[in-house]
Amino acid sequence: MRAAALLALALAASCGQDAIGLTPGGGTSYGRAELTAAIEGYVAAGRTPAAFAALVDGVRGLLDRMDATVAAEAERKLLVLALDPVEAAAPLAAPARATTLATTVWPFALGPSLSSRSLSGRPELGRTEYRVLPDEDAAAYLLRLCDGPLAADCRHAVPEAHGVLVEAGVLRRMTERARNAVSACYPCAGDPAWAAAVARWEALERDAAAIAPTALREGAPGRWPVAGAAAEDVAVVASAQLATDGRLTLDGVELPPVSPGAAIAAAAGTGAVGLQAAPATPWAQVEAVVRAARAAGATVLVDARAPTYPWPVRRYRLPPGGVPGLRSFDPLQVALRTLDHAAELKAAGAAAPPR
Repeated sequence: MRAAALLALALAASCGQDAIGLTPGGGTSYGRAELTAAIEGYVAAGRTPAAFAALVDGVRGLLDRMDATVAAEAERKLLVLALDPVEAAAPLAAPARATTLATTVWPFALGPSLSSRSLSGRPELGRTEYRVLPDEDAAAYLLRLCDGPLAADCRHAVPEAHGVLVEAGVLRRMTERARNAVSACYPCAGDPAWAAAVARWEALERDAAAIAPTALREGAPGRWPVAGAAAEDVAVVASAQLATDGRLTLDGVELPPVSPGAAIAAAAGTGAVGLQAAPATPWAQVEAVVRAARAAGATVLVDARAPTYPWPVRRYRLPPGGVPGLRSFDPLQVALRTLDHAAELKAAGAAAPPR
């Protein structure tokens, strides 16, 4: 009965209407009383992502005094409590979700179960590379993970896709942990609230899995030309995309097929617009967009990617007179390599000692 009574706060704190929860017990609690206090502090703080990160840090500090039963209890409860910030962020766009959750909730998901133990019987705190480093923001955290322990998941994609790809792995991991934690809890089997919590993780995992293939495809570095010697690090104020069928969009809005220069100039203002096109795009299509924008007073730079991780964007300024020697059907990558070759020859000439 005492064990059953100890199950009343975590799901109730998470969902409001759920019937499972936690109440402090007397005597030696093996960290259970402190766990209760930490959960109550999380609820009082508004169940925010930052409050969840603080809760995880607090619970990790208690693992040494927890026995196996309390550690398993902590694992179940934190898996339920993590649903609040994750579901609250679900309606946000993918970049905003990553900014909100990557350094707060995701490190808990990627780490080991709170109930796992080493061969010596001590808590298994896991690989430290999943912990957030001091002053590390979400973008830097994802770049580091995708170049390290999560390389198989996201190193082969540009940084813009990292959030979606890591999120899919996070939700897969959280769903697996929730299933394992509930299945290992005999009293949980007859309580529908625990099954409902697992179902909520499964729904989040399905949604993430549905969009991950698109992110993987659109984030492939091969969708951009390879940057060379003539490319520059230049900031832009808007981004245009030229599709293989000739459709031109600007920050997701399709532009008219004839004379798109005015719309580009309006978006650019006094800045520049980056133009993304596949390496095999016919040069004539790219040149037509650049000339139309230039005629309207706007500057368009062609996007490319550095050839190594993390595939940073570099941009080309096209000469006003075009690229000499190109045919209209030559691919964009050939045009950019022509500019690279000219830049390499110029650099070699400048480096040659005077005679």
